[in-house]
Amino acid sequence: MNRFEEALECYDSAIQKNPENADYILGKAEILKKMNRFVEALQNYDSAIQKNPENADYYNNKAITLISMYSYEEALEYYDSAFQKNPEKAEYYNCKAIALDNMNRFEEALIKNDSAIQKNLLNSEYLNRKVSSERSFCQQQYQLVFQDFDFGSIQQTKYYVN
Repeated sequence: MNRFEEALECYDSAIQKNPENADYILGKAEILKKMNRFVEALQNYDSAIQKNPENADYYNNKAITLISMYSYEEALEYYDSAFQKNPEKAEYYNCKAIALDNMNRFEEALIKNDSAIQKNLLNSEYLNRKVSSERSFCQQQYQLVFQDFDFGSIQQTKYYVN
């Protein structure tokens, strides 16, 4: 039996003894996520949220799992719930920026990057995330500018320049 399986057994035992403790359920969800058992993890996040709907971390952690499953739109909803519960936690804004980047919604990601940085100026990860979003945004804009550009017309004009 590996360490994750042992941890699951411990959480199951703790949950059985105290089924109302949402933190135990959250812990089990985190282990299941690490084991790539995402559907089971989501079920446990839902259970933890049901038992303690005011804990913003539960919504954030569920959103992170949804991103692992490429369910970006649904993840955004859970990030918004996390913001409503705790609008001061920079990590939530950074995580939502990552989801938006993955969806090629770079302008929105930059706004969330700025929010994360404003809430925690000392975290270099948030600055790096913003640089990454800016680079992706610039590349996207570059592609949009040149996708309809007729390069053939430039080649034809060189014959008239002489």
